[in-house]
Amino acid sequence: MLEELVEDPQKWLEAYHKRSNVEGSFSILKRDNPSPLRKKLDERREQETFGRACNQNLKRLCYLNYTENINPKGNWPK
Repeated sequence: MLEELVEDPQKWLEAYHKRSNVEGSFSILKRDNPSPLRKKLDERREQETFGRACNQNLKRLCYLNYTENINPKGNWPK
């Protein structure tokens, strides 16, 4: 990793920033959902994981709407 940093710092920093964002997102998901997945079947585990991710996205959207006055009125169905 250090060799890549020396060779092309901008490329390395872009990749690092992506990794940092992903790690932060997983950290938030784990903090908000400390219990393990409850479902046993793979399909239902995927649904539970998707539900948790959607819940996190909605919380983030509400937070941004409150703090930054970002309103999600775009091409959403009415």
